[in-house]
Amino acid sequence: MLSATYRYQQLLLLDDLLGWHRALFPDGYSGLYRIQAFSTRDDSKGPMQVVSGGYGHERVHFVAPSANRLPDELDKFLLWFNTSSNEQDDIDLVIKAGIAHLWFVTLHPFDDGNGRLTRAITERMLAQSDKSAQRFYSMSAQILKQRNEYYKILERTQKGDTDITYWLVWFLQTLEQSLVAAQETTDKIISKSGFWQTHRQHALNTRQVTMLNILLTDFYGKLTTKKWSVMTKCSIDTALRDINNLVGKGVLKKSEASGRSKGKGKSTTNSRDDQKCADDLVNRNFNAHRPNQLWVADFTYIKTMNGWVYTAFIIDVFARAIVGWKVSNRMNTDVVMAALNQAIADRNKPKDVIHHSDRGVQYLSMRYTDKMKDCGVIASVGTAGDSYDNALAETVNGLYKAEIIHYLKQNWTGVNDVELATFEWVDWFNKTRND
Repeated sequence: MLSATYRYQQLLLLDDLLGWHRALFPDGYSGLYRIQAFSTRDDSKGPMQVVSGGYGHERVHFVAPSANRLPDELDKFLLWFNTSSNEQDDIDLVIKAGIAHLWFVTLHPFDDGNGRLTRAITERMLAQSDKSAQRFYSMSAQILKQRNEYYKILERTQKGDTDITYWLVWFLQTLEQSLVAAQETTDKIISKSGFWQTHRQHALNTRQVTMLNILLTDFYGKLTTKKWSVMTKCSIDTALRDINNLVGKGVLKKSEASGRSKGKGKSTTNSRDDQKCADDLVNRNFNAHRPNQLWVADFTYIKTMNGWVYTAFIIDVFARAIVGWKVSNRMNTDVVMAALNQAIADRNKPKDVIHHSDRGVQYLSMRYTDKMKDCGVIASVGTAGDSYDNALAETVNGLYKAEIIHYLKQNWTGVNDVELATFEWVDWFNKTRND
């Protein structure tokens, strides 16, 4: 991506595309599969198809042009891409970026990595439009956020006629949303900087600085001494002294409920043992004899440089496949609802599938339970105080943490990079790990 944008003034050559592809797959493998990493595809294993769905429920969304057409088609694309807009009826470069995205992803010239290369090409044309190599917004990240809508409009356009108006409208709307997201991030940074400027005269210890930085990002709920002690690894008494010191300096203020608060606060899963809910239909028996017989749902959290991020999963027990997932910086009903909607759509609205979860308030919310009823999904809720009542989903969470979050050991910045890594891990988990 950096190569694509930093050299935006240079012509885009086939050698550039091959070099980017080589950088994505330096050893010639995508997961456990050998691919052609240094050349375009040859279709020796059959035509290039974009397919979704689990085993026995595959759906072909698109069949790419045959490999023997690629040399000519890529020549046409690169000639058009590198031609000055002055020679193309002064086409707006933002519109050209949208066309380039659609054109290249439709060619699908490589065995793997076509989506990432398409996004790099898109960012390069947007850099030309901005006349700047500095990227203050990310169209690529916004597309990943709206990937379900993206796949739908892409399939509709590719299967339609030559009218790409609806595609360009969606592209421009998504670009606008990426600009809004960038502005919101900038506003947060400025607000945070202003806070520290206002309180620059106060002497603070390391724990206080750490917690205030967390509170100024994406912290939800109430701040308590217990949360403070856990997050800073200190005693309750030390946490209380730290908080009272900040209250005395006017940095924090007591909430009406006598707790201390500053902005928003993070909390872990809240269970509702007293709330009426569905029976436990699973009783730790995580076995299924067919697809869409039993789904298990749970979510986990990841610490990032910009606050906590939450990932929700829904797993088909029979296929051992993730059928729905969502990454968000909010631990609310929306995040688990998005994963449920994806699972229902991915499995073509199955009937009488049992959905098993723990007693988290998100899964017991009226919106969530009503959605399951409307779609013919049968609710099952684990028993209170049973650490094994959702063991399979927690196992997947553990694999996710071990194989991607902790394995990469990088400083996760926030939702965007966690979402991209999760997207690639889920694809590998479903297509490769379970083979």
